[in-house]
Amino acid sequence: MGDQVGEIMATYPHALGRTLGIDIDLDSPESKIHSFLEQKNQEGTYRIPDIDAYVSRISSLLNSIEDISVRETLANHFVGNDVSDHEMEIAREYFRKNSFITRDVTSNRSTHKLTETLYENNIDMGAYPLDYQISKFPSSQSTKHRLHAVEESLIEQIEHMVDDNNVGNVRIVNWGSGPGRDTRGVAKRLEGTKYGEATSYTCIDKDTEALERGEMGAEAEGVAHKFTFEAGDLRKIAAQKGKKEYTGGVLIGILCPMKVRLCKSFLGRLKTYLDDDGFLLSSSSADTMIAEDPFLDMLRVEMGGWPLRYKSDRDMVKIYKSAGFRGNRKVFRDNPIGHHVMVAGYKR
Repeated sequence: MGDQVGEIMATYPHALGRTLGIDIDLDSPESKIHSFLEQKNQEGTYRIPDIDAYVSRISSLLNSIEDISVRETLANHFVGNDVSDHEMEIAREYFRKNSFITRDVTSNRSTHKLTETLYENNIDMGAYPLDYQISKFPSSQSTKHRLHAVEESLIEQIEHMVDDNNVGNVRIVNWGSGPGRDTRGVAKRLEGTKYGEATSYTCIDKDTEALERGEMGAEAEGVAHKFTFEAGDLRKIAAQKGKKEYTGGVLIGILCPMKVRLCKSFLGRLKTYLDDDGFLLSSSSADTMIAEDPFLDMLRVEMGGWPLRYKSDRDMVKIYKSAGFRGNRKVFRDNPIGHHVMVAGYKR
């Protein structure tokens, strides 16, 4: 019984203190983080729904790190205590050595491997304890839910094009597609329906390995006849004027690191590839991501060198309006976490 109480105190010191009506002052990283988060929540900087549960999640990650000095470095840096450049570099080296997610992101920020890992949600805790813990944070789980939200919205747009706009040939382009996970699931779900018959997909990405993986996936899922996989650099594509080649575009995760101003011009250029009645379905990391999951944001920036530009619903509406999408638009989030903001908007 004593061991159980000790374990609870180590994981939930503040919650246990409130339950027992006593003041627990532990000089542990978790206790420091808990106090820091409570203060930030009160100030309105963060909006973490359940601090006890969130600190437990952080504690699980810290405990998966064998080097105690790295644990202390991360905790101190997170709460704003002084940490030397040397200590931070030791922590980064630890993550590069022990986290394949970190290695993938630092070597290629546009890697498809991270999202595919989060979509599949099957990291072996024994083999990759650090990555397993990273995958359990709210923002990581939100990415998995984003996939479902994108699929539902894309099906809705295809149905609208076929039923309401009488489009007999719905041509969807998936820009920055990786292996095309955002569209392959839709094709599989629509296979055998009139919507599936009317729709074809073009996946464009500069990562040829991702495209090869997409081709194999489409073949295994029985929808290869619906797909074309093309190598292409999205920056070069956006630099040119399109010829209204597609009914709809899908742009998932590409806007996450972009400033709002850049997003406006970027979408304005991609719009030229869409039919006059065409639509664009896009996503970005939402303002709630950093407000509700700041520790993973710190890891993403400091360990992975991958800062994101968080956007509100209002930001995304401004982006679409400034880019010239004048038609109906729907702004929505992934459910139930809501760390990704998405828009399906029409040109007119």
